[in-house]
Amino acid sequence: MKWEEKVRLLKSEKERVGYSGPYLLDICPSVPSWKKGELEGFLVNYPYLPKAYIEYLKEFDSTSVAFCNFYGSQEANGLKLSEEIAQHKPLLKDNYFPFASDADGSVFMFNKKGRILWWDRYDYDFEQEPKILAETFEEFVGECLLGKRFSTFDSVKENSYYDFLKSQGWV
Repeated sequence: MKWEEKVRLLKSEKERVGYSGPYLLDICPSVPSWKKGELEGFLVNYPYLPKAYIEYLKEFDSTSVAFCNFYGSQEANGLKLSEEIAQHKPLLKDNYFPFASDADGSVFMFNKKGRILWWDRYDYDFEQEPKILAETFEEFVGECLLGKRFSTFDSVKENSYYDFLKSQGWV
């Protein structure tokens, strides 16, 4: 199953059963709220952004999946992409594009090659090289958030979200 189909399935299951099913479905969906030109404006300054990422934002906006809280539009609930870019730009310059954070506030970002990197929030001065997590956005969502690499990022013991991933044959 393709990564975007996995997100759609997880979202529809959460909408269908909420918190009453056998699994804690670790997704907090949002309604896309992009204003005309808002999303496209990021491509002007960051032309290296992967097409798959842009398509994700158009459909899911600031939806959180597993340990990843995606930054979104000005109108969406949650962290605003434009505000996060402005906050991190002095250190990241135009070399990296922050697109999400994890529960402790560490940042997921793209480099100019489209790789997904993780910047530890305790590295305030950006002294260490960010850790490469995935070669593509598709790999990050499909394997790290919703697939076979999930267990390298989060505990799987007594984790009903992970049990859901197993029940789908994704891990």
